[in-house]
Amino acid sequence: MFSGYLEAQPPTVATWSSLYNLYNFFGILAAIIVISYFVYVMIRYRHRKGTPPVQHHEEKWGNWKKILLTLAITSSVLFVAEYQTFQSESLLIPPRSPDAIHIGVIAQQWSWTFVYPNGARVVGNLTVPEGGTIILNITSLDVAHSFGLADLSVGMDAIPGLTNTAWFEAPQNQVVYTIRCKELCGTGHAFMTAKLTVVDPVAYNSWYASLGGK
Repeated sequence: MFSGYLEAQPPTVATWSSLYNLYNFFGILAAIIVISYFVYVMIRYRHRKGTPPVQHHEEKWGNWKKILLTLAITSSVLFVAEYQTFQSESLLIPPRSPDAIHIGVIAQQWSWTFVYPNGARVVGNLTVPEGGTIILNITSLDVAHSFGLADLSVGMDAIPGLTNTAWFEAPQNQVVYTIRCKELCGTGHAFMTAKLTVVDPVAYNSWYASLGGK
């Protein structure tokens, strides 16, 4: 099950982790530089007993070289960080695989209904084939909910009148995960769950054919 979890990570997980590490690196680097400079200044210009205070004579236009260097470094860091951030927005576009399975997800107090391409509706259970690309079109009939599939790092708000899209690659093993609502939506919120059932592709095709349609 653990190996299936790793294989099922959507591409956004690696990207957001990379961005987090990038910002974390720059933050730590900035902290090290600032603290080091602070310690240097304290030691370099500390007042010793019997020694007159050091008098600083700034240039007419101030320390413009230091200011220019600081702005250049800051601009470079921000450019790299923001460029990587905006580049990651391309991953918000769902995959255009011709084999992807598009499934509607309808939330309402307090249940999940899954609408398959043939129009069949299944309440409380999302069945998908192993290794398949699953694209979810998520909405709500009443109040705001939030589709949460923590085992596969998938989450998306379900908003009345709007359709949000989320997707994932199904694991390569037959498992059952729990889908939960992550948005407090009323007295039955804690019980608003469903199952994600991953089955063999042959078994999925047989099951799907038996659904019929509307």
